[in-house]
Amino acid sequence: QEKQWNSQLARRFVLAIPREIPSEQHADLIRDYCREFFVSKGMIADFAIHDKGDGNPHAHILLTMRAMDEMVLVYKCGQEKLNNLYYQVKSKGDV
Repeated sequence: QEKQWNSQLARRFVLAIPREIPSEQHADLIRDYCREFFVSKGMIADFAIHDKGDGNPHAHILLTMRAMDEMVLVYKCGQEKLNNLYYQVKSKGDV
């Protein structure tokens, strides 16, 4: 449990989805992306896809600041680890 008034509980990413990808494939694409880059590293990811038909399909991904291990014990991810993960994803041009 976070006790400080200014504690950060989650981190948010917004990803653009190429217009050429059919909307039926958006959920699978984002689910696979989250699995590869976040869930595989112990993070918990939640996403929402927005596509109003205006040519700007995108996904909002919410990540917890804590990761889970195989024992379902929660431990805090250091800010440095999260920053490294963010820059790894960003360097691929996805964020």
